[in-house]
Amino acid sequence: MDTLRDLCNRILKKGSSGTAILLIPRLMEKAPELSGMLAKHFINSIDVEMVAKVAIAVAGKAPEEGVTLCRMRINEDILRSHVHYDKAVFLLATARDIYASKRNESKLVEFIKGFASENRGKKKLIERIRQEFGIVL
Repeated sequence: MDTLRDLCNRILKKGSSGTAILLIPRLMEKAPELSGMLAKHFINSIDVEMVAKVAIAVAGKAPEEGVTLCRMRINEDILRSHVHYDKAVFLLATARDIYASKRNESKLVEFIKGFASENRGKKKLIERIRQEFGIVL
């Protein structure tokens, strides 16, 4: 574990996203917290599906960390353009799955409503959230 931690620290120090992208899937099983750490640092370099997989792996031990990882990528995507709203909804669904696996429906509703209130000016996104989640906002 110490060797893996040292390797991750070297990758972070050098800033080599290519190596991190190759290492993240392999770390998900043995050390999900390390894969989460790398994913947070290189969030823009990783595709959305991989972010979702890492978030689910990290959520096994720390559900809030998995949701935070999803939220980081969602914030990046919705700031770029409305074209990326599909990615945001996909990651919101991943957050829903994380909360559902921990049987914490109230936190999910709180999370979605908070997210919607922060982004109430993005009408297309709010409409997609209503369609996907059926939550009255």
